[in-house]
Amino acid sequence: MIRPAARAALALAVPVLTVAALGAPASAAAPVVYHGQGATVHRASGQVDHRLAETPRAFRSFVRTRLDQIWGWTDNDPACAQAPLVVVKEVRSKVAYISDEGSFPGGPGGAPDSCATGGNYHFFVKRDGAWKAPRALGGQDVMSCRTFRRWDIPRMSGAHQCWDGEDVVRWDG
Repeated sequence: MIRPAARAALALAVPVLTVAALGAPASAAAPVVYHGQGATVHRASGQVDHRLAETPRAFRSFVRTRLDQIWGWTDNDPACAQAPLVVVKEVRSKVAYISDEGSFPGGPGGAPDSCATGGNYHFFVKRDGAWKAPRALGGQDVMSCRTFRRWDIPRMSGAHQCWDGEDVVRWDG
């Protein structure tokens, strides 16, 4: 049981809304939604377990792997070790919306400008028991409805509209 003072401090650090009651563990199917800017986690910062505590362990492990992949975009430059970040907005049992991922200057390690690789949104999906970040589910433009259908993306954070080939339309998943 989380004490009220600790719960209040945690809520200030990372605002989270879940379907599960406060203090009760979230079920596998209960979505975790991070309001506002989302939950930002940097590589090699110790933030993943703290800021994504209500998400499944396998998801947190995948986020660490993804952050290491993003670090590779900087040729694993030691000065850029904490530049990779992901901003998590919503996690469900088989899909997660990442509103931004990339390598950026600054961050907890004060990464230099040379660490900048840019960023994009991404949907991570769980297939065959493992989380993945398919290239088709990331970008900077409106996602096509066909891609959402192919990957079975529900209406959720980041999936409210899509390109139907002629127009941007409401996505109802």
